[in-house]
Amino acid sequence: MKLYWAFGRNMNHAEMRRRAPDAVPVSHLRVNNGLLIFRRVADVEWSTSKNDFVSGGLWRISEEDERRLDGYEGYRRDESGLYIKKYLTLQINGKVEKAMYYKHSSEGVLPPSDEYVDAIAQGYRDFKLENDLILLEEALQRSWDNQNKTPDLHNQWIRKGRPSFARSTLKPTKVEVSLGGKNKKKKKRHVDGKVQDLLDWKKRLYAYGESRLIKSGHVNGGSRSPWEK
Repeated sequence: MKLYWAFGRNMNHAEMRRRAPDAVPVSHLRVNNGLLIFRRVADVEWSTSKNDFVSGGLWRISEEDERRLDGYEGYRRDESGLYIKKYLTLQINGKVEKAMYYKHSSEGVLPPSDEYVDAIAQGYRDFKLENDLILLEEALQRSWDNQNKTPDLHNQWIRKGRPSFARSTLKPTKVEVSLGGKNKKKKKRHVDGKVQDLLDWKKRLYAYGESRLIKSGHVNGGSRSPWEK
């Protein structure tokens, strides 16, 4: 059983039960100096900012699982497919291991479909990464801000039936917020759930860390880039 790091749809446990029946979830894994990017489907890019990180799920998969995933991800050994294979160097319980992940071959940027981003959001919940859903929202917004529909991405979009692009991963819900000072009568107003999530995010100032199985600084020694070329 080898390690596989998923940051897109394959974080979703129900999806993986269909795609890789032998797969066993290990833990969530946040990798520093990276950004989640959408090229209609999920991808990652290296970032120079120490505040950037990519959230994902770590799996143990069999050789048969890997062959099945290669087919789903459009991987080809000559690297002419949709994805190529890259590796992270991890140290788990004192043992150095490689974790495979799929890197998109395109450099274009295109928002994903509603169905696709919903599947990823469920994957975040499956790996207990609910607090990181705001990062998924930010990645989606970047895909709109930096949209670059290259010919290959455009053709893939057409082949998929021209699905509508997702606008948000945060579903609107009505919540009550109290207003007013200590000695003033409190009023309540309703705000959109997305706005409330952003407010809660700022209050928490969420401090990210490594997977509970991987100690701080153990991803490629901490100081080096975890993104192996």
